[in-house]
Amino acid sequence: MSEFIELLPLLDSILIHRLWEESNLPLGQSALAYDLMTFVARSTIAGEVLTINKLLQSLPYSETGVRKQLGRFTSAGWIKVAPCKIDKRIRYVVAEKKLLSAFKAYASIRPAPHKPSVSFAMPVVHSPSSQDLCHRASD
Repeated sequence: MSEFIELLPLLDSILIHRLWEESNLPLGQSALAYDLMTFVARSTIAGEVLTINKLLQSLPYSETGVRKQLGRFTSAGWIKVAPCKIDKRIRYVVAEKKLLSAFKAYASIRPAPHKPSVSFAMPVVHSPSSQDLCHRASD
């Protein structure tokens, strides 16, 4: 598969980042959790006002699911929900320093140039050659 060899650094980077995520972010293999944390962190860093309603409208998940994950992240200190001082019905969503620091550490991950710096516990699958296929077919 030498025609795809240039993809190795990208694939190594993806695997390294996924291992880091599992160890450092409370994602639980949930795309919703990942998107929620990323969206809130981005909004906070960009200085954008993010209300709960805007958050619910921006993510392609159920309101119940988003609220459940938001509650988990709030109680764990990753995200803060604060009421508006003028209108108590409006609540703002802001990334806590804990989340922003985790993403800063995440940004510093760099894959090795030629081989991964982490060993992956993945099975090695060899594609059978055409001779192997012909040999098996004749058995």
